[in-house]
Amino acid sequence: MDYKIDIKVNPIKESYKLSQLYGLTHEQLDTFVDGLSTMADYKEAFRKALHVILYLVKQTRLDE
Repeated sequence: MDYKIDIKVNPIKESYKLSQLYGLTHEQLDTFVDGLSTMADYKEAFRKALHVILYLVKQTRLDE
């Protein structure tokens, strides 16, 4: 079976998630990643990365 879920993006909420990462330099991002120490830390960082990817896909309509 092929299931399709339509996700309604809340631009204000998604923009806030992106704003937490937007101002980082590459070096600061590397320092952030190096500071991750637990599986929960890695899960949260991965979750944020997926939110960014989903937001970009929705904004650029790459899903169509």
